[in-house]
Amino acid sequence: MEVSGKWAGLITAFIFGAALLAGQPLYGFGVCLGSAVACLLYRWQLAALHDAEGLATQKSLNRILSRTYVKFFASAALLLLSLLGGLSWVLGVFTGLVIQAMLYMGGALYAALRKGGKA
Repeated sequence: MEVSGKWAGLITAFIFGAALLAGQPLYGFGVCLGSAVACLLYRWQLAALHDAEGLATQKSLNRILSRTYVKFFASAALLLLSLLGGLSWVLGVFTGLVIQAMLYMGGALYAALRKGGKA
């Protein structure tokens, strides 16, 4: 498991524990669900990058973009379905999905700062 996956697991576990202590189990379980789905979709998206080696540029780009769109619509569908569970559940699922996005952005920022802004 890569570093962002470990951080996502730790952050999710922390939020889950805090939600249980605060008496908000629906929020905590929503965070777990959202984070797990985001992690699985991210791994699936990364598989397209690894499979793209040796393919023509346009074909590999189409594969990566199509998986990105599927990931977006699956996340949106999960959020819409979570509306059935109430506000705590929706906010929990949203938090779980956002954890992954925050880790990607943090990793990108770290890489940019480490390189000193040079490409």
